[in-house]
Amino acid sequence: MTDYPKVSVVTITYGHENYITQTLDGVLVQDYPGEIEFIIANDNSPDSTDKVINEYLASKKIPDNFTIKYTKHKNNLGMIPNFFWAAEQVTSNYIAFCEGDDYWADPLKLQKQVLFLEENTEFGLVVTDFNILHQSTGKTEESLFKNHPERFPIYRGFEEFLLAAGFMAPCTWLLRKNFLPLFQKDYIDGTFPWLLDIYVESRVHVLSDTTATYRYLAESASHTTTFDKRYKLSKGILEIQLDYINKYQLPENYQLEVLKRHYQLLLPTLLSLNLKDEIKSAKIYIPKNQRTIKDHILFFIEGKPLVNQFLRGCFFFKGIK
Repeated sequence: MTDYPKVSVVTITYGHENYITQTLDGVLVQDYPGEIEFIIANDNSPDSTDKVINEYLASKKIPDNFTIKYTKHKNNLGMIPNFFWAAEQVTSNYIAFCEGDDYWADPLKLQKQVLFLEENTEFGLVVTDFNILHQSTGKTEESLFKNHPERFPIYRGFEEFLLAAGFMAPCTWLLRKNFLPLFQKDYIDGTFPWLLDIYVESRVHVLSDTTATYRYLAESASHTTTFDKRYKLSKGILEIQLDYINKYQLPENYQLEVLKRHYQLLLPTLLSLNLKDEIKSAKIYIPKNQRTIKDHILFFIEGKPLVNQFLRGCFFFKGIK
């Protein structure tokens, strides 16, 4: 391909003073023969993110094929509204993303992905393999799809992705502009429903290359180390699942499978928080004849003296409070 199309890169940032330089480095090092529009939306960060970005841009020689559009909002919009604002600034047909605490690790990332979408018009989104950097320990897990398929399987279809509440790191995405989010609801996770809509409307391809690093923070919009927040996050994901089951009119037995899986994963948290009504729901949606050994044990100890303290002690060693 001789004429590479224009690509837009969107970075939303909030409180990323310690990470944003690495994000900017990974984008500006891209070896891409076409024009790149780099949109950076700072959601009125309370720290020095704005200063770090301005000093970085002032001190660096920006490649000639880049147009940088940096905005610091006067008021905090919130993560999803900030993203929608940034997406509205896009002027190209291809869009990539990298939040201000993640970074790209392959200078040919954009080139590889644009080439794939140009040659495969039936696909709306192309993602890649990725690393996870655990910020608290400094440990990096490499190539999650390749090396840890039991934790990060590649889902090929809408229904299996919906059931599993699957994950594909947004910092690896490149999509066509017409597949920007369709949903309007302020969900707890914006990327999950977005991917579900893309799976329905188009096809998703996973390149085997590892092109980006997703930074795992102990406390963030999608991760937490507290039982209360874990419960809220899980219920937020279930809300998305049930909405999309209704939206695409999936059968009742599929919904029951989603509810069973939800309560199986959440049951230790429910017992730790002693949420009696939710535990009753778990007993309904995890039928006795479909319970695992773990399910039977957890239901057996439910209500026993000191069970809350016991479970909290077990999770303490995993960093969950």
